[in-house]
Amino acid sequence: MIGIDWGAWIGRDPEGNRAMLDDLFALAGTDALHPAEPTAAALSSAGGVLRDLLDRRVVGRVVLGAGPATT
Repeated sequence: MIGIDWGAWIGRDPEGNRAMLDDLFALAGTDALHPAEPTAAALSSAGGVLRDLLDRRVVGRVVLGAGPATT
């Protein structure tokens, strides 16, 4: 799993974090945000999915499961 660690920044700049969250929640109530839909891939294709993540070819999330690979 690849992600970010927000904790250190929140500790250094709690007011900036609050302002960012206020902006984000205001945008969430509009049609301004368009997050990428998750991509599904078969668990058997995990190696390829990890390569795609490392090569920065993935936009959004990839969900691994028992179904056929789509990536």
